[in-house]
Amino acid sequence: MALTKVRAGGLTLSDNFAFTGTVTGAGEAAEEGTWTPVMSSFNHTTQIGRYIKIGKMVTVHAQIVGTSTRSGASISVSGLPFTVNDTSNFYQSASVGGHSNFGYTTSFDDVTARFDPNSTNITFLRNRQNNSHDGVQASQQGTSTQTFHVGGTYIAN
Repeated sequence: MALTKVRAGGLTLSDNFAFTGTVTGAGEAAEEGTWTPVMSSFNHTTQIGRYIKIGKMVTVHAQIVGTSTRSGASISVSGLPFTVNDTSNFYQSASVGGHSNFGYTTSFDDVTARFDPNSTNITFLRNRQNNSHDGVQASQQGTSTQTFHVGGTYIAN
């Protein structure tokens, strides 16, 4: 297919452009729906999850409200609607949109999240001041009601 003219915002390209190769996933239908985010070591009062999937790309968002049980190890969210790509050690980034009444007893700068490979989990990480990171510990959470917003786009299997 030859493209002979493109005009956008006052810029006109009038040379011939040729597209070669195969376009994978072109025309794939979008699927959207809900999912139930389940946070480990947590007593839930609100669990809201939405997703949209186009081909292997899945975008998820969740709001989770409740209180920590203060037991267990690293905090994670399970129940993603599709399994994360199974490439070994390929941790895709998620985003923590916000949190309230988040507690910790060791010093660290911020909280991030990642999609764990070959799973339906998001793991919360703490970035320490010595440039290392590890899981946010449930045992360090307080007993006040907490709200978490997390989301991102990941490649599914």
